Amino acid sequence: MKTIKIRALQLTNFKGIRSLKLNEISDETFIYGHNGVGKTTIFDAFTWLMFGKDSSDRKAFEVQTLDAHNNIIPKIEAVVSAILDVDGERVELTRIMRQKWVKRKGSLEAEYTGNETVYEWNGVPMNASEFTSKINTIIDEKVFKMITNPAAFNSLKWQDQRSVLIDMSGNITDTDVAKGNDEFENLLKQLIGKSFDERKKEVKANILKSKKELQAIPTRIDEVERSKPEVENFEHLKTQLEIKAKEISEVNDQVSDKLKAQQADIDKQSEIQKEIHGIETEISNKKHELQQLASEDYNKALEKPRKIQRKINAIDADIRANDSAISNNNSRIGNYKNQIADFDKRIANLRKEWEDENAKQFKMDDEDCACPTCKRKFDASDIEDKRKDLQEHFTSNKNAKLKTLTENGQSLSGQKMTLQNNVSELEASVKDDELENKKLWETRSDLSEQLKEASIDKNQSEFYTEKIVLNKPFFESKQNEIKSKQKALNNRPKVDISELKAKLDTLNTERDSIKNRLQKEQQIEASNTRIDELSKEESNLAQAIADLEREMFTMEEFEKEKSTRIEQSVNSRFSLVNFKLFETQINGAEVPTCKALINGVPFSDANTASKINAGLDIINTLCMHYKASAPVFIDNRESVVELIPTESQVINLIVSKPDKTLRVSEVPMTYSEWEFAKKLETETV
Repeated sequence: MKTIKIRALQLTNFKGIRSLKLNEISDETFIYGHNGVGKTTIFDAFTWLMFGKDSSDRKAFEVQTLDAHNNIIPKIEAVVSAILDVDGERVELTRIMRQKWVKRKGSLEAEYTGNETVYEWNGVPMNASEFTSKINTIIDEKVFKMITNPAAFNSLKWQDQRSVLIDMSGNITDTDVAKGNDEFENLLKQLIGKSFDERKKEVKANILKSKKELQAIPTRIDEVERSKPEVENFEHLKTQLEIKAKEISEVNDQVSDKLKAQQADIDKQSEIQKEIHGIETEISNKKHELQQLASEDYNKALEKPRKIQRKINAIDADIRANDSAISNNNSRIGNYKNQIADFDKRIANLRKEWEDENAKQFKMDDEDCACPTCKRKFDASDIEDKRKDLQEHFTSNKNAKLKTLTENGQSLSGQKMTLQNNVSELEASVKDDELENKKLWETRSDLSEQLKEASIDKNQSEFYTEKIVLNKPFFESKQNEIKSKQKALNNRPKVDISELKAKLDTLNTERDSIKNRLQKEQQIEASNTRIDELSKEESNLAQAIADLEREMFTMEEFEKEKSTRIEQSVNSRFSLVNFKLFETQINGAEVPTCKALINGVPFSDANTASKINAGLDIINTLCMHYKASAPVFIDNRESVVELIPTESQVINLIVSKPDKTLRVSEVPMTYSEWEFAKKLETETV
């Protein structure tokens, strides 16, 4: 078993305690103090050190010390340190809440911007996750809460309490409960692919559904009974139906005879209709023939003007091509002439530059007769040599420039001559195109006159109308034939079967009425069959409900047996407390619950001393289950004369009026001291 004990605890600026040191804390320590001097704060400090929460499991609580106006005292640190004995190993823990003060740019004073938490493990700084991880290696937080506070377990939700207790019971299985009981074992065999609770819900739902269906069956039988039609003389009706069928057959024979006579007339009518259709086809074919002839005559009349128009279109295309060529060539001629003018200017400039250069004469300056560095004049012989060199250099440069200017002038003259030749060729081409266009326009004018003379003044439909008029006798003859045959068609004899049809309708109506009345016999038979089916279904449902209720009874008995075993297993682990894990409802069903009882009295109704000792009993059992013990803080310890034995370290927090500050002792008060403290407490109240 892992054993955790506090050997020393130090608080600095934690909640209302400015400084407190508890050194050499024994396995049972008594801390005395008046109300409000910080007994519970010691417990809060230890839980905050371990998990960042107070003893009530709150993260949001005021850690830092407040002044008389309930404001945080600035620029101090809240520090809690402890030395633990963990299975004989010394572990030193420290948690520090440090205020953050930042001096912003341009501000004279620092501003409070929040807090930061610093952690140390055996003097080594750590971040939050590392510290939490190390704490978890010592003890789980949920377990720690349950085994350090006698009231913690009973403050949990009953569902959470129950889960811990059932886990503690050794998790009794359904197989364990059913062993040795044939009905229970058969019940578990039916749970294929589903849990016990799922099967129970399914049985409950089926019982409810079956009872609802069973309850509805008498109403359904009554509805079927009331929907049955009245009984008639069905044999008499069948005889009447045979008589009506015979009468209908006789009338149908009479109608058939008359229709045969009518069929001959219908065949004659069909023959005349075919003849009329043949004549109409002849007329249609004739019109189509005339339409084709009119189209041929019209196309022949258009052939000549179309040929002339095609020639005109070709001439128009040639004229447009020549106009385009003339326009392009004139544009090129303009460009060439502009270039020629530019060449004239450049040639004139070169000629002027050549004349200026040719007019230049050699001249020697005084500066050329002295040293350019020291300015000393040359000797007479040196001057003459210098003059000859300069004159030769001048003559050479002059001739070279004149040659270059001459070559450039000749090149420009050659380019100018090429452009002049291009202009001459283009002007000749323009003249040829203009002459050709003049001839084309003369030809087009002649063709236009020919087109006027060759054009026709009527359309294709007028050609067709002329041919229809020429064939008028044919069409009139055919129309007369159609009128004659139509007259013969209209004068054909008619067969009247209206009276027979009326009689037949009456007989059919009477026959259908008899059939409808005869259907009642089938409806009565169907209703009787349905009533038999519902009666059988009623019997089956009653049997099914009995079977399901028997299974439900077995399941409830199984649950009661399992409940009893679980409660016995759980309660066998406690010396003072019993837990009620199941509650019997009015209908006998067992529902889960979790209620702690102290000598049969609910935990909530017990006195303070009983609650504390019951809490210690629970802690002892939890420590055995989780194989871990931690310091137990017992608040209001003055309410308990004697605690039950425990192997955990116990820190007793005792209200004592004489102790205006906290006092720590390894021995409890004597009985007389105890009575005196209680008397003072009573007088204060």
